[in-house]
Amino acid sequence: SWLPMALAWAQARDREDQSLTNLLSGGLATTDRQRKEGELPADYVVVFTQVLPDGLGDVIFGENSVLELLPVGGVAWIRCYCSEDNSGAGENLVASTAASTCFSLGCTTKEAFFRAVPR
Repeated sequence: SWLPMALAWAQARDREDQSLTNLLSGGLATTDRQRKEGELPADYVVVFTQVLPDGLGDVIFGENSVLELLPVGGVAWIRCYCSEDNSGAGENLVASTAASTCFSLGCTTKEAFFRAVPR
């Protein structure tokens, strides 16, 4: 599975700020009744989508994955665009699906990614 590798990478990169590690390991989860606004549900899956600069097919592929997983449980969807050129069009294209997830992030830089991941 990709999750152990992603978690190991996050732990290596995220020594001082544990937000990415928490997101991947489920460390933010509580029961749905105890969950506060902005926290992730107890059972969720993370969908990472890397959107290459050659078109928006990647974001549509990620959207299809999210739509298939939503009936099963909570989905945290992170979209990483390789350039700002297509990020606006991509975010407009998937806005309604992104709004239906328990966590949604579209970013073009690693700094924006780390600022936005819940703590």
